[in-house]
Parts: sequence; C-alpha cells; structure tokens
Amino acid sequence: MELKERVGGDVITLTSRDLPALKEALATKLSVQAEIVDSMLRIERPRAHQFIPQLVESAPGLIESVAVGKPTLEDVFIHVTGHRFKDRERD
Repeated sequence: MELKERVGGDVITLTSRDLPALKEALATKLSVQAEIVDSMLRIERPRAHQFIPQLVESAPGLIESVAVGKPTLEDVFIHVTGHRFKDRERD
C-alpha cells in the first residue's frame, strides 16, 4: 500500500487522435502535468472524478475516452520511471 501512495491520488487515462495537442491544451488551460504512456495520456490527480468535467471542457473535441482508477503497482512504476513494465523488458 505504501508504494501506491506515492502516486498523487487517482490515475486518469485519456485517449485522443492527437495526444500532443491534448497534452498541450491541458498544460496551457489547466496547468496539468500529463505524460504520454503507451498511446494514452496519463494524469495523476486527487479526487479525479471531480476533475473530469473541467478536463473535458478544457479540450473540446480532443478527448475520445476517459478512464479513472486507483493506482496499481504498474502506475507506481510509471510514476517513478516514466515507463511501463513491458517497456523496461526491451532494454
């Protein structure tokens, strides 16, 4: 449990046809730090369910899907390394 607490709250994953544009829009409009991981945009946020409406409104037409979940051990690994487990296997 201690490892999962290293992630800043919930994990939001977004899909988009233009991830770089979505990442830029969220940084500019909401000052959100997001990272592109495995063809998705990933955000760590406390109480993510309350943030979703603001997130969607800030990037009209750029978001295809949104998922929210509690952090997993892989989320901790991504938080610490910036990579997924399977990405490390290639090194």
